[in-house]
Amino acid sequence: MGGPPLMGPPPAELAAKFKKLKASLYCMMFCCCIRLVCGMYFQMTQGHGLLDTLGSLLSLILNTTIGIFLFRDDERIGQIYGFLVRTCCQMCADQCGGGMSCLFNFVLTNAITLLVDLILSGLVGKLVDGFSAITQAGDPIQIFVIFLYTLALLAGLVAQIVSVVVGWQAYKAAQNIGSGVTQTGGDWGGGGSGSGGTQMRAGDRSDAPSAPQRQNNNFHLFSGGGQTLGSA
Repeated sequence: MGGPPLMGPPPAELAAKFKKLKASLYCMMFCCCIRLVCGMYFQMTQGHGLLDTLGSLLSLILNTTIGIFLFRDDERIGQIYGFLVRTCCQMCADQCGGGMSCLFNFVLTNAITLLVDLILSGLVGKLVDGFSAITQAGDPIQIFVIFLYTLALLAGLVAQIVSVVVGWQAYKAAQNIGSGVTQTGGDWGGGGSGSGGTQMRAGDRSDAPSAPQRQNNNFHLFSGGGQTLGSA
């Protein structure tokens, strides 16, 4: 993708979008826990279900982990990030520092998961079967567990859709913000507009040849912009 690389914590201009992304990440965490607990219940009562649940959760767990790395600078999620990098994700921490550098990966993995779930895994059919099974189950506890599991499937689907849509909007906006900062820094380093600065220096040194003036002005603008970019 073009544009400057994204690094560090989210900029303040994207606070509203990252608030939505944070909510979707919390929802994905919650759905992982609910589906895992329901799978354990099905394993105890029916003798199967846990392995199928774990297999279907792999993609969601991966997306959630990338989201935790994305929000490593958050006060609460940062604690989960610290636990992961100290235990099972040390290699991931060495390869990916987290923060904004994980935003595109977060969008991409969620988009792939959505395509796989909707096209290959038949998630819509699972939702229909889940809500249909609620009306057929006789045990109140079983009805409640099936309802929770189906609701977690639906909520996880919605959370991933929000992650893809809002995450892509935040990614494009962050690139525009980065380009704007670079351009503004160059203008500021030149001491105002290029024409105004050239006229002032031309008035101060009217006896100097025109060619050296252009060289001096160009060099001054270039060095000012370079210093601003280097210090950013």
